Amino acid sequence: MQELIKEGFNSLQVESKYKKEALENIERWLTDKQFTDYKPQIVDLIDKKKWDLLLDSFYQVILFGTGGRRGPVGIGTNRINPYTLATSVQGYVDYLRKKYNQDSLKIVIAYDVRVFNDSRGIYNKALPNPVLGITSKDLAYMSACICAGNGVVAFIEPNSYISTPELSFFIRELKADGGLNISASHNPPDDNGSKFYDNRGGQPIPPEDEDIANMVNEILEVKSIDFEEGVKKGLIRFISPELRRRYIDTILNLSLKKDARGAKVVFTPLHGTGLFTVGEVLKSAGFELINIEPQCSLDGNFPNVKYRIPNPEVPESMGMAVEKAKEVKADIVISTDPDADRIGVMIPDKANNWTFLTGNEIAVLITHYVLNTRKQQGNLPENPILVKTEVTTELISAIGKHFGARTIGNLLVGIKYIADVLHQLETKGEFRHIKGVVEDFIMGAEESHGILLTSKIRDKDAASAALILAEMTVYLKSQGKLLYDYLNEIYKEYGYYKTYLITTVMQGAVGIERMTTIQEQLRKNPPKEIGGIEIIEVIDHWNEEGVFGPFKSETDKAGRNFLIFKLKNGTKIAIRPSGTEPKNKIYIEMKSEPLGLEARDEDLVEVKQKLDKIVMKIGDDLTSKMLKIIGVELPEYALRLSGLISLENKIDFGERFLPEFKEQTQLVLAGKKTEKEVKDWINKRLSGYGKDPQGLVANGFKKYIDDSIKDLKDNSEYKILKKQEEIFFEDEGRR
Repeated sequence: MQELIKEGFNSLQVESKYKKEALENIERWLTDKQFTDYKPQIVDLIDKKKWDLLLDSFYQVILFGTGGRRGPVGIGTNRINPYTLATSVQGYVDYLRKKYNQDSLKIVIAYDVRVFNDSRGIYNKALPNPVLGITSKDLAYMSACICAGNGVVAFIEPNSYISTPELSFFIRELKADGGLNISASHNPPDDNGSKFYDNRGGQPIPPEDEDIANMVNEILEVKSIDFEEGVKKGLIRFISPELRRRYIDTILNLSLKKDARGAKVVFTPLHGTGLFTVGEVLKSAGFELINIEPQCSLDGNFPNVKYRIPNPEVPESMGMAVEKAKEVKADIVISTDPDADRIGVMIPDKANNWTFLTGNEIAVLITHYVLNTRKQQGNLPENPILVKTEVTTELISAIGKHFGARTIGNLLVGIKYIADVLHQLETKGEFRHIKGVVEDFIMGAEESHGILLTSKIRDKDAASAALILAEMTVYLKSQGKLLYDYLNEIYKEYGYYKTYLITTVMQGAVGIERMTTIQEQLRKNPPKEIGGIEIIEVIDHWNEEGVFGPFKSETDKAGRNFLIFKLKNGTKIAIRPSGTEPKNKIYIEMKSEPLGLEARDEDLVEVKQKLDKIVMKIGDDLTSKMLKIIGVELPEYALRLSGLISLENKIDFGERFLPEFKEQTQLVLAGKKTEKEVKDWINKRLSGYGKDPQGLVANGFKKYIDDSIKDLKDNSEYKILKKQEEIFFEDEGRR
């Protein structure tokens, strides 16, 4: 069997080191008794010659990223499963033992709603499968048993779910030595993960995260006891309702205008834990809360979310909420991801058209409102401090400067680095020569829809952001304004800051190779221009003489693997591989000169349109340059496909799907097929792209049709294109 696998791997275009590692890991899982339950599925994949899948499942031990270990649930070393989680927890416990050198240790464990149902049909349903149906709760209970087996006290919630910000708060309140969250945040439904926390309530930063990873890699035996035995021994304890209430009260105490409660808020937790945090906070505060009931079920399949992607960064995830908001004439729509650390927001304009706010725009609104309100109330610290990551908008810094606040703004990506700033202020009274105390902290922000408004929590917290946004909405309403107007006023006063995020999904070992090659080549041979605009400065965070100094660990090196290009027109671009998902990310920001508060709305619209067009051109050009490095060329319409679609599917869309669709359409025109048959074919053909695949490709397909018609010289082709458009968009419901 080993020779058969070896032969199969040789057919794949990846480095030999990945093949060798995968081969060794598969051999171990096929022969070691501890993996007996997994063997039937592995053998089935070998029989079916699923070499890509087998390689991706076994070529490495799943890595620690910016948010811990996160990825697909499944069978193999590069998957989340009872084996990889158990060794992670045992290694983490051993790390805490070594770090604190004491017998008495306490850990808080949280978990979300996830359940693995193999929605992509990877495994053979006729064979036993030890991961099928496994939930976050199952993995959390298993983790508690491992803690107890090592004599460590584990605090867990037996009857409900706990959000990420609650976990951070509980660690600090219980004076625990660490924490563990079983969650994959906003990832697709078949993913899960484990995020480890330190005694400060934040995620470990380099080199501590690598120390944990090294301990995990050394694990040969996992100690565990039965759950009930752990409870009887007092090693597994339950989180009290009073503790959960303390979290809610802590958030409510962040209120800046306790009389501002007349807002109608439509809220969706996207099937997650936000129901118990944001929902409870807004209800307790006295706002009129309208829940989207179909998305309030605690269902880890996320059945009622568009694309089944419960991510507040995806506007379509709030489609159901916006429809309800229009119906009830709501003031704001708020959403949270399954672990309730990220917040999503949509707001109306005067014509009741609803606008999606980016994470940067949410941060900008909260920054200005909090600073302005606290200044008016006379409770702004003498030396207010804002904290943000490198890729979060510089408009925060500009607003901070206006109010006399200092901004710590060049942090690596990840809320854990913001938490570390708070720790440094708390213990040393400074961070990189910026002196202060933790009470000077006003807000931390990440462009990925993450807000932190209190030092009592050391992770993103959607509840506090929701409270402030709801209050802000009421305050503005009393002045005859909308959040939409307030944001435009900020743009007029400080300049329009256009931010744009481009994600390219690159999966598996091939994806890692591609992202590595892209970064290497851009580092060695950066382009001279992007979008026709000269690059005047390149900043490489792998430069050990730069602001971050020598590498602290391999995890530090991975986190610093990003490049910054500054263009002659003031545009700033950052490019990096994601630390939590198989994605390449490009962040672009360009700003205009301030127009002044007296400027007309029409003038701002003109500025926005101009900058949006330039930034789109820059993004397309850099994406094309990046993909050419790995031998991929995509037409412009393929660049309009959703960032949720993998690069392989984007290639497939242009090279194979469109020609095949044309052939199908010609059969309809010739009377050899019905439109219904072709619609059914489309659904089946695109099923591998994700749930609701036509929505994922709709913008790209529209671009393809429009560009093709514009360049047409043959009337017969026009007829085919219009029929394609009719079939596609009628089925998509977009005509």
